[in-house]
Amino acid sequence: MKKYIIGLCTAALSYSSVSAQGMVENITVQPQDSLVYVFYQLARKANVDLYISLNNGITYKGPLAEVKGDVGVDVEPGDKMICWHALKEMGEFDSNSVRFKISADETKDKKEEVNDENAVDLGLPSGTLWSRMDLGAKKPESRGDYFAWGETSPIGSYTGNGECVTCGMRYDALLENGIIDSAGVLTPKYDAATVLLGENWRMPTKEDFDELKLKCTWTWVKHNGVCGYRVKGPNGKYIFLHAGGCRKKDDLDKICENGHYWSSTVYRGANTANSMFFDASEFGRRNDRDFGQLIRPVYNKK
Repeated sequence: MKKYIIGLCTAALSYSSVSAQGMVENITVQPQDSLVYVFYQLARKANVDLYISLNNGITYKGPLAEVKGDVGVDVEPGDKMICWHALKEMGEFDSNSVRFKISADETKDKKEEVNDENAVDLGLPSGTLWSRMDLGAKKPESRGDYFAWGETSPIGSYTGNGECVTCGMRYDALLENGIIDSAGVLTPKYDAATVLLGENWRMPTKEDFDELKLKCTWTWVKHNGVCGYRVKGPNGKYIFLHAGGCRKKDDLDKICENGHYWSSTVYRGANTANSMFFDASEFGRRNDRDFGQLIRPVYNKK
């Protein structure tokens, strides 16, 4: 049975905080009529977003759009409050499993200068720079986080039962809800690389992967148990793409056998999006949006 969030007591809502170095503390949630007030303390100046989960924190939707107060870019430290218009953004929903999450990224991380330490100019005709690392990885030889398509927060497992923000939505619905643009590409709000790294970073499109495949030399390698492709550009520089498999249900599938990287381009099907699939001998494309796959960000110079 669905119900409005209106009238819920505070105890019915739970919350969690996602931020590094204790950026966010002392979160409290107070519903009032059609609004939800989220109070928190911010340690340092940061870019702040609010997310909601309707399944006890398995997946999160966001960042939420119908918000006012201390949210967005360059929020100053101190005692803060976010007001979310629940009814306007989501209408009716089952409130029994609601959780909130605050993401706070220090401003300096959004404006970090890009150099050869974190992005590589492969000499491609488009001028696109490719990140040395998967999204969420700390070093190039480590796999990053696994994301469902259109989600901006990674989660530990994917059920395969359509639990993602874009699952089950056809092309027209994705377009009408502002999830994709007229070219069929995820808008910045739903692009995990843009949300987590900054405005000039983004997920690669189908065309970016096509260029990478056609203009680069791909060599299958295995070193210290890490499998994947060394992708060398026309100018001799290279990146490494992991054969990190994908996450299905609670398992990581096909580690060191094949790789799955999301593109930001939707496939015109009920529940699929374009991705780069590869193993030691072939390439493919497309996967269900609720599968957990890696993301390799790209950077466009201003």
